[in-house]
Amino acid sequence: MKRASATLQKSQSKPSQKRNSSHILFVDDNKINLLITKKNIESLSLACDTVDNGHDAIQKITTKKYSLILMDLNMPDIDGFETTQEIKKLQPSIPIVAHTVLSNDEVATKCSEAGMYDILTKPMQKVKLKRILKMLLILESN
Repeated sequence: MKRASATLQKSQSKPSQKRNSSHILFVDDNKINLLITKKNIESLSLACDTVDNGHDAIQKITTKKYSLILMDLNMPDIDGFETTQEIKKLQPSIPIVAHTVLSNDEVATKCSEAGMYDILTKPMQKVKLKRILKMLLILESN
């Protein structure tokens, strides 16, 4: 996955109706979070797949190419840190962004050590989600 240019420019034109080719994988064990965040991502003209556990996330990346993964940290069985480490073994260049209720220096350090790019705190606000997506993907202003 090629990262978007660091010099993204904001478009002043009308939003395009054309769908962006980026595919996002959203991983969270909470069904409500899955539904709301999927809807928010798709409202930005991006494709979004969801899974509710780390094992399915690892399986999913072996069958489909994703531009970005949004990863819950606290999941049963295999947490977001371990899931990220396993994904990075298979696809080291894929950007993974944590989303969690907790956001302190210890969590930030663990996320970085696991190979995550950034952290979004819950509840995930659409404006913050859009900022991260703009940094990591070529995303038109909506």
